[in-house]
Amino acid sequence: AKMIVEWNQRDRICYSCILLALSNVLFDVYSSSIMTSRRLWEELDKKYNTEDLGLGKYSVVKFLKFLMVEGKSVTEQTHAFLLLLHGLVEADMKLPEKL
Repeated sequence: AKMIVEWNQRDRICYSCILLALSNVLFDVYSSSIMTSRRLWEELDKKYNTEDLGLGKYSVVKFLKFLMVEGKSVTEQTHAFLLLLHGLVEADMKLPEKL
């Protein structure tokens, strides 16, 4: 039971981090749903992940495919995530505002 509680707490943190990276419109849509962080990620991936696009859209694809993995430090992975966000800014790309 303790492991389930801990998992749920960590999942809510991940879910919140994903929501915070979304535009206001997408945040409003997805924050009203109760789902796991994995399901949220998979829904966003299915909706916005496209292949073989220009550099800016490639940055969005890389952002959507980003995964935290065990065995790497959280600091290192957070840095990689921030680099992806910086890439989106540099390419003047934004996550889609419209569903």
